[in-house]
Amino acid sequence: MPMSIPMSHTAVETQQDAELPCLVLLPGLDGTGRMFTPFIERRPIDQQVLVIGYPGDEPLGYDQLFARVWSQLPHGRPFVVLGESFSGPLAVRVAAESPAGLCGVVLCASFVTSPTPWYIRWWPSLFSARVVKTLVKLEGWASRLMLRRCKVEMKAMMRDARHQVCPEVIAHRVRSTMTVDVRQELQKLTVPLLYLAGRWDLVVPKRSRTQIQRLRPDTALSLIDGPHALLQTRPDLAWTAIMEWSATLPSTARIGKLAG
Repeated sequence: MPMSIPMSHTAVETQQDAELPCLVLLPGLDGTGRMFTPFIERRPIDQQVLVIGYPGDEPLGYDQLFARVWSQLPHGRPFVVLGESFSGPLAVRVAAESPAGLCGVVLCASFVTSPTPWYIRWWPSLFSARVVKTLVKLEGWASRLMLRRCKVEMKAMMRDARHQVCPEVIAHRVRSTMTVDVRQELQKLTVPLLYLAGRWDLVVPKRSRTQIQRLRPDTALSLIDGPHALLQTRPDLAWTAIMEWSATLPSTARIGKLAG
């Protein structure tokens, strides 16, 4: 089931905003959806969000996760799907199927083929469950890569999210990114596409977004001064970029409302 979001995090739907598009959030590597909290808390007051989380105890690849995501989409109402990092390929696959109601796609610090250098992909033992378990214990490295300089509370949020997921599951997801390829699906998209990039991203290289822009020259790009975890560290700037992009779309596809 979709992640249950506390009422304080979810706008109450009224007759007036019932047809505004819902923003469907697909999470990063941890898959819990908990890391979306700062982003959801800063959402426009009228904005509906739906977080689709992934099981933390099942080592599922992209194919299995796609089936889960598809079954939980808000079919029958307008929506925009946002794929963060690991989930970008899932967002692209969803959009390639042209589900009813889909208005657009947002990729945040993500990719359509493996962001890992080829010489590391030749060394799969680097991503065994044992190695991942050791890295999870070394919390400082993840914080520096994902969050750069941030508040203690945010580091704690990342730690808690990681601890909700088995190392075997994280390792399986990392290995899944090494063989993923949704370039053909990307070229099938018939809806607008926005890419949110962190200027200081140390996880997903610039070549990943360059590849997307080459395959889809009409991709809108928003380059934000921030690390890989943009939605956590720069939520206001991310919302502004999404709303400015959606303001160029038909009225039924617009996210939130820009002031003025």
